[in-house]
Amino acid sequence: MLKILKTFAGVALAALISVALVGPAAAQSKPPIKLGVMLPYTGFAAFLIPYFDTGFVLGAEDVNASGGVNGSMIELQKEDTQFNPAESIRIYRRLVRDGAFAAFGPISSTVWENVIPLTEREKMPIINTTAQKPQISNSHYTLRMTSHDLKLMPEGVEQFVKLKPNVKKIVIMGDIKEQATKTALDSYNREAKKHGLEVLDNISFTTRTTEFSPIVIKLRALKPDAIFVSSLTPAVIALAKEMEAQGMDIPMLNNLIFWPAPGSNLIAPLGKEIYSMGFSTNQKIANEAHNRYVAQFAAAVADNPKVPKPANTANSTIAYEAVQMVAQIMRDAGIDGNTPAKEAREKIADAISKIQKWDGTLLKFTFDNERNAYIPGHLLKVNNATGEWNYALPGIAQ
Repeated sequence: MLKILKTFAGVALAALISVALVGPAAAQSKPPIKLGVMLPYTGFAAFLIPYFDTGFVLGAEDVNASGGVNGSMIELQKEDTQFNPAESIRIYRRLVRDGAFAAFGPISSTVWENVIPLTEREKMPIINTTAQKPQISNSHYTLRMTSHDLKLMPEGVEQFVKLKPNVKKIVIMGDIKEQATKTALDSYNREAKKHGLEVLDNISFTTRTTEFSPIVIKLRALKPDAIFVSSLTPAVIALAKEMEAQGMDIPMLNNLIFWPAPGSNLIAPLGKEIYSMGFSTNQKIANEAHNRYVAQFAAAVADNPKVPKPANTANSTIAYEAVQMVAQIMRDAGIDGNTPAKEAREKIADAISKIQKWDGTLLKFTFDNERNAYIPGHLLKVNNATGEWNYALPGIAQ
């Protein structure tokens, strides 16, 4: 039975002992283990890269610093999906040909959904850390390491209603082109009904909408107490700026898709009441490993001019945990760089098909029978003074 519930301290100690037993020369002579990273390094969504890529890199660095995997170092092969399903399929096949044992990504639910059918034929495991669309079905070779909207949004809306009991009438808005945001609109409607909120209207737009003047004019006429939004960062920023220009000042609740990247930094100067759903912030908490990671992340992106400061660690924590989890799976299965790729892939796939829990150093995961993760979620609020996310309800940050 896989021992996938070890703490990082235990993992690090075991790895160091393993290296000591085989001897430095033997450990250094083992070939590396190749893991793919499939992200949109160019194109429309490239602004997300520092937030996701850094988590994978820090995860691999920490594994390697603790002795690697049974004496083999992890080597990340980064591939550019361009936020495009067809390109992602080509990349997945390339990683198979190049001998990768497993891969991480892609970031979009739409792209992820197109890659999954290929995995049953190519038989290389792939772990997704960001897809939010609920109805995506995993294969034997796939695992989702984030809460999808049917799991996270009930928590987020419930906490928002608890914080804002005077909100009675809302407008639901979102991007109908990206599948993750489209399905979130249905979730918003269900949760609004559950909490007795009156939905005045559902307003849709598309991914690259930049002109929100007509939409905000309509919003002003409807006079909602708050708006519930599901969209990628650029559209949320454009919407908030237009609301500012038209003097509209009401709370905005976003789902998980707005939490990563620089959204909190960019929207803070507007001084608006902006909320989102997420798993972690930059705030210090009782978990010292998490606090150290926040410092590591900040140092890693310190010289990147494309990352507004202070950098939002957001769900880079999931990317970090994904690398740690796969490393532990390989340790337990006796995999190293000499293991044939097909054999390693099957062992990893068997493990992720049976996984029920992963108690990481930063986050705690539970998995359902369809290999979808659940991570306890929190309502977050933009700190307009610092540009960081803060926990909106008391009792979490310490």
